[in-house]
Amino acid sequence: MKLQKRIILTLFLVGFLVSCSENQNIALEELQQIKENVIKDSRLEIFEITQNGDSIIVKTNNKEVQEKIDALNNNNVYTTLLPQNSLKTFYGVINLSVANMRSKTRHGSTLITQGILGTPVRIFEKRGSWYRIQTPDKYMGWVDDYGVWPMTAEKFRVWAESEKIIFTDYTGFVYAEKNCTDNVISDIVIGNTLKHIQTGKDYYQVEFPDKRSGYVRKSQAKIYSDWLASRELSGESLVNLSKKFMGIPYLWGGTSIKGLDCSGFVKMLYFMHGKILQRDASQQVLYGREISTENNYKNLQKGDLMFFGKANRITHVGMYIGNLEYIHEAGRVKINSLDEKAKNYNSFRASSLQKVKRIIGSKDTAGISDLHNNEFYK
Repeated sequence: MKLQKRIILTLFLVGFLVSCSENQNIALEELQQIKENVIKDSRLEIFEITQNGDSIIVKTNNKEVQEKIDALNNNNVYTTLLPQNSLKTFYGVINLSVANMRSKTRHGSTLITQGILGTPVRIFEKRGSWYRIQTPDKYMGWVDDYGVWPMTAEKFRVWAESEKIIFTDYTGFVYAEKNCTDNVISDIVIGNTLKHIQTGKDYYQVEFPDKRSGYVRKSQAKIYSDWLASRELSGESLVNLSKKFMGIPYLWGGTSIKGLDCSGFVKMLYFMHGKILQRDASQQVLYGREISTENNYKNLQKGDLMFFGKANRITHVGMYIGNLEYIHEAGRVKINSLDEKAKNYNSFRASSLQKVKRIIGSKDTAGISDLHNNEFYK
């Protein structure tokens, strides 16, 4: 009799577990369908599933995802909507000359992009000593707590409205003394912005997001508002700037002079002309005006972005500089040609050219924003 009860109990538990497994599989299929229908780009939005016993927890920053999951009426499926409720600060500013953003909360994980000093970000989650942040191009990643300085909404407003300087040289330093020769506080790279405190004869006194104060050589920087007002997006200007990066080595995920990948290179060129592009080549190709490559590329103009790859998969981007030549980051920043007779002709790139897009003259869209108008800078 006892054996019979054990067999019945065992069969019941097996049936229960199978039923739970089937229910979970159904729920997971439904969640996958919601993800495919709602999340357009996983690099820009969060949709993470974890399982705890019979429960399935979905972490997301998309309100529509939460609403659709609630509509499933499944008591075993829960959502955690980000930003994290326990966070006291949802705003932040990059606090290093270059902050590495990674795919996971460890330094050995993939470098996916970078944020440069003074860049405003949104904070969605804190895990140990890591913050999950979003940059003005809406890219998501993890940065350690040295890389970002969290701020309340009010403190961020003060920072956003304060006068700043932008570093326009390639590399340099923030010094502790006005003579700008002694006691380095930090390195600084092109595109970095800092709060402006005062102007001296040969220096700007500046302040970091974390309130460190120092001095930058006046010859290497400009008042940010003056710099931004002077930006003229032209093919000639883009080409002139691009050639000054010749030889800079390739770095997967790099968007700074310390190392660049192909999309990070063109993104930085346009940033220094007052425009924010999307992060990756496969995103950048979705925006701008398409230009025909017929008639031996005669329609191309300086500054046009050239996208390479196979079929519908874009894997590389460069910028047209005229005379059938283009500049791109491939091992290092270099110039290649579309002319079969040229010494720097690259048959592989020429045969894999998929599309050309023109950013110059394009109005602000979801993928091309002006620094004047980008919501993160306000």
